[in-house]
Amino acid sequence: MKKLFLPLLFSLSFISFSQHQHNHDDVVPCHTDEYTEQMLSDMSPSERQEYLQKREELRLFTEEFIQQNPELLVSSESGDRSIEYTIPVVFHIIHAGGSENISNEQVEDCIRIMNEDFQKLNSDWQNVNENFLDIVADAQIEFKLARKDPQGNCTNGITRTFSQITNGGTGQQRQSVVVQNHGTWPGNRYMNVFVAADIGGAAGYTTYPGNTGMGNGIHVLHDYVGSIGTGMPTRSRTMTHEVGHWLNLPHLWGNSNNPGLTSNCNSDDGVEDTPNTIGWTVCNRNGQSCGSLDNV
Repeated sequence: MKKLFLPLLFSLSFISFSQHQHNHDDVVPCHTDEYTEQMLSDMSPSERQEYLQKREELRLFTEEFIQQNPELLVSSESGDRSIEYTIPVVFHIIHAGGSENISNEQVEDCIRIMNEDFQKLNSDWQNVNENFLDIVADAQIEFKLARKDPQGNCTNGITRTFSQITNGGTGQQRQSVVVQNHGTWPGNRYMNVFVAADIGGAAGYTTYPGNTGMGNGIHVLHDYVGSIGTGMPTRSRTMTHEVGHWLNLPHLWGNSNNPGLTSNCNSDDGVEDTPNTIGWTVCNRNGQSCGSLDNV
């Protein structure tokens, strides 16, 4: 089932990059939920109402789409390489001349890994409990570095900005410095990725859909991008995880960054193929945390 494959990656990637932390001991795997709450608190009442209304409209649209397209709830056959959606990606590398100024090759390696994960080309897709193997699917999504900027000029999909904001600046500051130097890349035309040396104690975060500005971009530490350069294989699925959030998927245990709580059994991620779970920080593929087998 197409709707299964993405949440399945959440559990795998959450575990893999939480076990291999950044140089700073206080780095946490994902701050998407905290970032979203902060964004909401910074909004005016009217902006908050508009954003939440869009979120609810998207939820209802998704439910209706699934109900009206039951043929999509069938595992896609291996070897089916059809692509339904191509997403142009722009990596905005914000650096102060240090190792955070990652190479084009490292960015391209990250794109490769994202495509493998979302197209069921990753070598470890069979590493799930056998009860869930027949519903692992190719999401038929392809990521490509953008080849045209918003004005129609040629680009390689990578911008570079020299700024000390790379060292702990806020998400808004990173977006602003990119706009000042490279203009606006609308979030309804590009998936914006902001790479920095420090993003406030997290490996990565983004927001759920609901606005079209650059504010819905993904923020990630430079050494959690790809598997080469400053990256490494054990941290290379971080972007897969954050892209899942960007595509409207919460954590398996719901909208929080707190796996392992008994109360998580009362939260649903809105995906039928992933039974309610407390959430895991170890790879227990036979866990039954909420009275049923967990899809880990």
